[in-house]
Amino acid sequence: MLTKLKNGVIVVTQLDQSLQERALTRIEQLIKEEANANNMLPLARSEIQLAFDKNRAVTAFSGKKPIGYVYLHLWQHYIEISGIVVHPNFRQQGLGLILIKTALSLAKRSFDLPIIILPNKVSGKIAKQLGFTHKDKTFFHPEIWSTCPTCKDYQNFPNCRCSCMVYET
Repeated sequence: MLTKLKNGVIVVTQLDQSLQERALTRIEQLIKEEANANNMLPLARSEIQLAFDKNRAVTAFSGKKPIGYVYLHLWQHYIEISGIVVHPNFRQQGLGLILIKTALSLAKRSFDLPIIILPNKVSGKIAKQLGFTHKDKTFFHPEIWSTCPTCKDYQNFPNCRCSCMVYET
């Protein structure tokens, strides 16, 4: 699937090998910068590659430069919209919304599991617009909290800044 936006940005759900290789390093760098700023959890290069290989990634490009990314993480009990990142120069333009909407559509088409998101402030606002609702952490299977030890705020778990939302239609 390919979506062209007014500002020349394209959003794609499947990348050929040359685009994957180009995108991988840049997306990894964007995620690392946001994780260092404590805006998201770090994500291993291998997990980004797996999302590309399994067609579970949504990537935005400006020209040939990757500027946004989100992927679907398959848990045993859920499909999670995860790893949402937008280059700082392209924020406040609706790109995060388009990435999440595209990932939500992909999740609904591809999986028969509840769809969740573990949002930050920005992605939480977007998720709420799209029909996600907040749930208490105890509502979810413990598997989704398994990555929490990699968070800088983990010492405060379960009273940390993280929340979880589920898609309800």
